[in-house]
Amino acid sequence: MLKLIYNSLIAIIFTFLVSSHAPAAEQLAGKWLAEDQSTTIEVSKDATGSWLGTLNNEQQDEKVLILYGIEQLSSGYRAKLNGLDKKRFFDADMQLIGNQLNITIKSGFFLRTLTWTKLP
Repeated sequence: MLKLIYNSLIAIIFTFLVSSHAPAAEQLAGKWLAEDQSTTIEVSKDATGSWLGTLNNEQQDEKVLILYGIEQLSSGYRAKLNGLDKKRFFDADMQLIGNQLNITIKSGFFLRTLTWTKLP
């Protein structure tokens, strides 16, 4: 009897944990307009189910990886952000506030915050 209750409790906790994280990550899905008002980033799941952000490079007809390793935290999200001009990825913390995504990039002692706006 105790084993049945224990197994049921584990199943309920697992279901709660899985279902509580999925909807929040879904809020990131879609197209975002970067601060420069000319760059559009698309956030979606890849074939493995991982969240990532890409932008289309129309000049070379390819997609460029901008965000990867997106994970949900209790205080928002964390990811790696491509610093295109620096040719490397930086740690980034992200906060979703309404239709805006505030992204704080960390590099050593320096911080920079970007704001992306979700497109309809």
